[in-house]
Parts: sequence; structure tokens; C-alpha cells
Amino acid sequence: MSPLSRRSLLASFASVVVLSGCEMTPPQNNFAAIGFSHLQPLVLQVNRVEIQQDYEMPRQAPHVGHRFPDPLPDVAERWGRQRLKAAGGEAQARFRILEASVIQEELPTTQGLKRFFVIDQSERYDGRLRVELEISDRLSGQTKTVRADVRRSVTVPEDASLTEREAIWFQLTEDLMRRFDREMEQAMRENLGEWLQS
Repeated sequence: MSPLSRRSLLASFASVVVLSGCEMTPPQNNFAAIGFSHLQPLVLQVNRVEIQQDYEMPRQAPHVGHRFPDPLPDVAERWGRQRLKAAGGEAQARFRILEASVIQEELPTTQGLKRFFVIDQSERYDGRLRVELEISDRLSGQTKTVRADVRRSVTVPEDASLTEREAIWFQLTEDLMRRFDREMEQAMRENLGEWLQS
């Protein structure tokens, strides 16, 4: 081996040793909380709106929602508090979050020499939000319930950094909530007309 080759090899080895001695902290994105106060409230002729979080978020694989910058159960609860308003009346409303999950699924990647020339989508994240809104009117004896069940999936490339993944997770949450907002408002207008102010 020539002296030049040895020097190059030693320099490379020294770089590896120096880098391995450093404790690297992954960068964190600073995301604002997803909010809905900019939207027109859905005003109900009820004496109060009860927000009920029935979903207990798992913290083990394949569940990954607890790692999201703004976890889906928190965002769903925020939607209920910011969009649903009580205008007074004899009826009561209960907003129940039944599921607000995100599951990670590993995707098959290219094998053999070809894998060095392609960047595969290595994981898929499947989000699901199930919510119901129930109104009980003791005077009329009526109880009506509307439900929304929305899903959204996204894949990430195998070379995505933590910062890039967090941005993708945040976008997944925003997209899921936009779909939920449309579906729930439509269901309310179609089925809860006697309590919903236009």
C-alpha cells in the first residue's frame, strides 16, 4: 500500500472515530398547534357541549401517534372545543372521540444491487379518526347521533430525516382533520337541523 493510500485510510478512520464520539441530537421542528378558531363555529341550541376523550393512545409499535408533533387525539379534542358552541337550551350535546390512531406499516424495499440505485418508500402511516356527536333533548325525548369516520395514509422515503418525517406527520394530521371537518359538518347539517343554528 502506498503512503498516500495509508494516509487517506488513516484520515478516514480518524473522521469516523471523531464522529462516533459526538452525541448527535436530532433536530426538532417547531410546529404551531393545529387550530380551528378561524372557522365559523357550529352553534348548537344546547345548554352545554361535553367533550369526551374515549381513546387511550397506545405507545407501542405499530402505533406511532404519540411521536407526532401535534398528536391526533389532542387535535380532535381541540376541534370539539373550538368549533362546537352551546347557545343555550334544554338539550345536551356530547362529543366523543372513539379513535384517533396512527399506525406505521413497514413496506417492502428493493433487494440486491439494485437497492443502491433507488430510493424506496419504506413506511406507510395510516391515520384514522372516529368521532360521534350525540344530542339528547329531555323535553322531546329525542336523541340523535351523527358520526364521522375518516382515514388518511401517507408514505415516506427511506432516506427521510427525522425533521422531514415530522413535517410529513404534521401534514398527515392536517389533511385528516380537513376531511373530518367537512364530513362532520355535513352530517350535522343533514341530521341535526333542529338544534343547529344556520
